[in-house]
Amino acid sequence: MEEAEDSMSKIICKKDKVEARKIVFPTYEYMPGVPLHNVKAYECPICNEFIFTSQQVDRIEKHHMAEAI
Repeated sequence: MEEAEDSMSKIICKKDKVEARKIVFPTYEYMPGVPLHNVKAYECPICNEFIFTSQQVDRIEKHHMAEAI
């Protein structure tokens, strides 16, 4: 379901007003010492700012909580 929603919407960088490209972090440290793997995000091709959708943030937080237990 998340994949279908992500592929249907365009994520725009608020600063540069251009479409961000989909990327995957092989490893992303959400909190110090808690690496998460294969985290999906978007990146502005101009300023290289990372953007997460609300669904991506929810997923990151769920994975973080599972790792912390």
